[in-house]
Amino acid sequence: MKKYIYSLFFIVIFIASCSKGSSSSNPTPANPSSGTVAVEVDNLSPQVGTYNTTISILGRGFSLTATENKVFVNGVQATVISATSIPGNGVALQALVPFGAGSGAVGVSVNNGSAISGPVFTYQLPNTVTKLTSFTSSFDMIFGTPEGIAIDAAGNAYVADSGNRIIYKITPTGAVNIYAGHKTNPGHDDGIATVATFSSPGAVAIDLPGNLYVVDGANIRKITPNGTVSTLAGNNTIGNTDGAGTLASFNSPAGIAVDATGTVYVADNGNNSIRKITPAGTVSTIAKGFKPVGITLDNSGNMFVSDYDSHIIRKVTQAGVVSTFAGSGTTGSADGTTTSASFVHPSALTIDAAGNLYIADMDAPIIRKITPGGVVNTFYNPSNLSGGAANPVYIAYPHGLAIDAANNVYVSAITNNNIAKLKEITTK
Repeated sequence: MKKYIYSLFFIVIFIASCSKGSSSSNPTPANPSSGTVAVEVDNLSPQVGTYNTTISILGRGFSLTATENKVFVNGVQATVISATSIPGNGVALQALVPFGAGSGAVGVSVNNGSAISGPVFTYQLPNTVTKLTSFTSSFDMIFGTPEGIAIDAAGNAYVADSGNRIIYKITPTGAVNIYAGHKTNPGHDDGIATVATFSSPGAVAIDLPGNLYVVDGANIRKITPNGTVSTLAGNNTIGNTDGAGTLASFNSPAGIAVDATGTVYVADNGNNSIRKITPAGTVSTIAKGFKPVGITLDNSGNMFVSDYDSHIIRKVTQAGVVSTFAGSGTTGSADGTTTSASFVHPSALTIDAAGNLYIADMDAPIIRKITPGGVVNTFYNPSNLSGGAANPVYIAYPHGLAIDAANNVYVSAITNNNIAKLKEITTK
């Protein structure tokens, strides 16, 4: 598989007006004809970025011979690319931010002198992006509309392809196989996996024993590890009835999650509610009053739900208490803390073992990350990917999300039928 480094490159020379400094015994001149000038760091641009970001440091006392200057980011030496004279403003150095530098002051040393500190550079963690599947001309290997995605303990990915009415299994090596369903007219037949039929499989979730739960039209289906498909709840009709198994009804269920006990939680979008299904199939309503799409659970059983129409991430306790976890309620892609951040139609959600929440901010279209403390950051922005939409791992309108034990984030995109894997680099 090809691997691409998702990182933000800024190449800017920041030219600012400033007066010349006083003379010094430092032997390095800003300009050979101007005499000796003390080393000073005046400006830095950009001040935020990932490793390999090209930064421009404007100052005085720098050497016009690039190799005679050393640049440090948070004490870690960077690679100096060039030194350019800026008439009336000194010398601009360009350097590459080193991998794993972290956030800290940018310093410059000339001819092995003491490093003089300047502005702080904020180091952002980059992501590696890889294409999980290689599509071929074979009809059985092409996703029609990949929607929900779930990862089991062994690292296998299960993708609900609503366009082909099939559940695919993708191994850690990238092999794609049909796990359940077959290309036929829409149906609701239970039975052996490859004989069973689906109408429009969407969101999926997997429990610890390996049972896969699938939102399929107005039904919730279950696929056991041995490949047996059954209907856990729902009766093929649109409704809002609680009850046991096929006595219950749903209205456009959109998201699904399952806890360690095998209890299933459904974002019942058409009924503006969160529904709960016991392992025996009994359905009850535990929260109402918003437009849920995606749903996921933390280790304490709290539910995090994307409120699609309100552009908000909600938190729902087991007692059914609903609160706003993040989002101002206005459309936008502003990062920030809790309600200062904004979203544009958030959809699928997933959560890692540390409680970091990932959101497919579908119409932004970007992927966001929210820390347990409520700090919202942009985790993946396809517009910054080299080559844009021509890049084979470009994710247009992220729809389904899942995360594995190694914190790889898997994303399905329904517009370009792509499955990609994102990995955040956290250490040198």
